[in-house]
Amino acid sequence: MACTQCSRLSIVVAGGGKNPSKSLNQLQMRVEALRVKDLAPHEMLVKVQAAAVSQQNLSLLLSDKQKELMMETPFIAGTEFAGTVMEVGESVTSFSQGDAILGTSSDGAITTHALVDESACQRLPEGFSYEMGTCWIEGYVMAYKLLVERGGLSKEDRMVLVTDAASLLGFAAVQVAKAIGCQVVAIVDAKEKSTRVKALTGAEYVFDVETSPSYSVNVDEITNYEGVDVVLDLFGDQKLEESIRSASPLGKVLIVDNPGEEKRPNCRELISMNSIKTINCCSNKLLDEIKTDKQRSRNKLHKTLVNWASCGLIKPNVSHSFSLTKVEVVKAYGVLARRADIGSVAVRTGPLAELVPYEVDGNL
Repeated sequence: MACTQCSRLSIVVAGGGKNPSKSLNQLQMRVEALRVKDLAPHEMLVKVQAAAVSQQNLSLLLSDKQKELMMETPFIAGTEFAGTVMEVGESVTSFSQGDAILGTSSDGAITTHALVDESACQRLPEGFSYEMGTCWIEGYVMAYKLLVERGGLSKEDRMVLVTDAASLLGFAAVQVAKAIGCQVVAIVDAKEKSTRVKALTGAEYVFDVETSPSYSVNVDEITNYEGVDVVLDLFGDQKLEESIRSASPLGKVLIVDNPGEEKRPNCRELISMNSIKTINCCSNKLLDEIKTDKQRSRNKLHKTLVNWASCGLIKPNVSHSFSLTKVEVVKAYGVLARRADIGSVAVRTGPLAELVPYEVDGNL
């Protein structure tokens, strides 16, 4: 292809640290020349239209994980995006110029343009806005892999409990469990979220930890003390014992990002007494697994989710949307830090920078 040059406007991470406010202040806006002389065979140039702001991103910003992962700064923030294909490599067969897609970018997502691999992308479901497409991987794909592939959830299971149901992953998990045919008990972290989560997800029961801190009692009442078949615990240590108490004998408890905590004395006794199976899951490892899954498996899972979406069984909720400026992106991360989100938070990245000619070696 001919040499394509464009100005790319991005939010970059200049460096991490332990101080949250300092870390968020490390976000900077950068304009750079992105030159595309020869795309790799399976590579695509994408005009990013929206990008996700997720807890995974926030955790990276507010911790020393950058050092642990030996990440070089500056790097473009975010990983999940939705956008439009501009150019394709010679071996790309799944997409063409102008296609609306979603996916992940190792090049960063909170930017106007990205170079992405064909295998990391899928078509944007019909009827989805670009912002809705930004929560597909870390929301619905991950929820399916946790509940179905890890937890073995099927329509034979009577009831599922999902904690932190207002979060991106929790929200998606409720809808996935409903789509499979299960009844759902959703637990949220704040009273004011209960009505909204119930209306948006269709969960049969919603309790909040402010008015129902011992929610296992509520589960006992609605299940006649039988408990739920599968628990997806996203609260972790703070409410893990309540989640385990909510499980039925021989039930399963999926514990995300809290390895080993079920070994506490009270939890260990409950697990042993009721023959409960606990499954520890690391979200980062699961995301890596999603990226390395065989294409056939990815396409099959995507087709299942798209079919559910076309039937109205799953529908993302973008509770907050921000524009591509440093101030706005800091606000977006602030929404997550305050846990004010219900569903997902997105950054609108286009249209801001269009293809422009460069007369002097790409300098702006």
